[in-house]
Amino acid sequence: MASNREYDQDPDVTIGIRLPIDENWTPSESTMTAAEFNIQNLLKTKYGERVAHPTFGCALASILFEQMDDSINDKVDEALNDAIDKWLPYLRIVNIDTKIDNRNRRLNISLTYALKNDPTRTNTTMIVYT
Repeated sequence: MASNREYDQDPDVTIGIRLPIDENWTPSESTMTAAEFNIQNLLKTKYGERVAHPTFGCALASILFEQMDDSINDKVDEALNDAIDKWLPYLRIVNIDTKIDNRNRRLNISLTYALKNDPTRTNTTMIVYT
């Protein structure tokens, strides 16, 4: 079986599609790029929003409307870990950095992750949740 690096280096192999889907169904070129789109899709989906998959998503929407206090970082960490463990089990979270924008009722989340089978490759994605 080929490794992620072998697939990523083969120009004839695509890993997934870029989101949002465009008219060309543009493929993602690497496992890390596909993972980033998968993370964005998962974390921006509210529970019950996806037809036929009511448990798909993340609890960030409900956290956004809670009291913005010191416990918010723990709640965000727990929500992200739960969602990624369940729906993207091939990823390992390396770091979560949450900044609260009280004026705009927004969470700015920096999520660093790695592939479980290749922990030397990491990537960071930004999630702005409003």
